[in-house]
Amino acid sequence: MHIAVLGLGPAGSVLAHRAVARGWTVDGYDPACRDTDGSPTLPEWRSTYGLPVAALPDWANSLIPFSSVSPGLSAHTPGHRVLDYGGYGMVDRTALRERLVPGIRLHRRRVDAPTARTLGVDAVIDCRGVVDRPGSVRQIAYGIFLPPETAQDAGLATSEFMDWRPSPRASEHREGGPSFLYVQDLGD
Repeated sequence: MHIAVLGLGPAGSVLAHRAVARGWTVDGYDPACRDTDGSPTLPEWRSTYGLPVAALPDWANSLIPFSSVSPGLSAHTPGHRVLDYGGYGMVDRTALRERLVPGIRLHRRRVDAPTARTLGVDAVIDCRGVVDRPGSVRQIAYGIFLPPETAQDAGLATSEFMDWRPSPRASEHREGGPSFLYVQDLGD
C-alpha cells in the first residue's frame, strides 16, 4: 500500500508512522516541515496536547511519551466534579517527534485538490484539521506557561480540565463571550 498523508501534526504523523510500521510506503505532506541539513523534518508542534491515557490502544501507550500524567481531573461546569478518566497525560511533543521520523517520506509543500491519482498513491488521508469557513465558530486558546510554584500560589490546581467559574476580576477584563480555564502540569 502506498498512501499520502496531508498534514503532519501529531495525528497525521502518528498515522503515517503506524502505516510505515505496517510496511506501507508513506509520503507525508506539510508546508510546515522544517529543513534540517538539506532534508525535511516533521513540523514543530506549537500546541500542547493532553488525553486520557486509559483510552489509548496498547500500541499507542508504548509509542506516545508523556511529560506528565495527572491522576485525576477536576471540572467546574458549573459545579465541581472529578472526571473518572483515570490518568490524563500531557504529550511530550519533542520525544514523540523523535520517535516518528524514520520511514516517512517528507515533503515540505502544500497540496491543493489532492487525489490518489495526482499524487501517485493508493489512498490520500487528510489530517490537515479544521477548514476555515466564513462565518464559522472556532475555539481559540491562549496559553501561559507558569512555574509550578506560581500556579500553586495563584490557587490553580495542577489538573483542571474545564473550569467555567468566573475569574475574580472577570468583569474588569472580559470583552468577549464565555471562557474557561484549563490547567495541566507539563512536567517542567
